Amino acid sequence: MPAPGKKWRHVIINTRSSWLHGDERGFRNRGHRIHLKIKAIVGDAKRKASRAVKRELPGTIWAAGGTYKRVKSRQHQRSAYNYILYDQGRSAWTWSFKDAAPEGCTGRKRP
Repeated sequence: MPAPGKKWRHVIINTRSSWLHGDERGFRNRGHRIHLKIKAIVGDAKRKASRAVKRELPGTIWAAGGTYKRVKSRQHQRSAYNYILYDQGRSAWTWSFKDAAPEGCTGRKRP
């Protein structure tokens, strides 16, 4: 678990137009936004990433908003980690700090 006084968050953000209405993965409920200091941190990360790639990808790349779920236990952390890596669909690209190569993987299957 995190160090005393710290909290983990499962942050879900998307690139622009990556989650379309009618997508087989379901929908996002915009009514449950959480206003936290975390949003400022994620916003800063999005801004820096946008500036880093703006020559190759001009325009807006990030979708608005996001979901910020507090990780409540070690089991919740494991479940979120596995969900991110394995339950995003066959065409989804994922990366883990455990990957041997920095390129990540598409179509990852549970071990």
